[in-house]
Amino acid sequence: MTGREKLATPGGGLTRQGRRRIAPGRADGLTYAEIARGLDRPTSTITREAMRDGEPSA
Repeated sequence: MTGREKLATPGGGLTRQGRRRIAPGRADGLTYAEIARGLDRPTSTITREAMRDGEPSA
């Protein structure tokens, strides 16, 4: 099983597990684009999910 299968929903969003990887990535100094590449998702998906959680835009 790939990381994408585990972290993405059929509609293209992230699972709870995928969302939980955004904040630690940001705390480690990663950009949304770097996090997106690590999760094999579009940068816009990561940015949107982060904004929903109240993270400041980068």
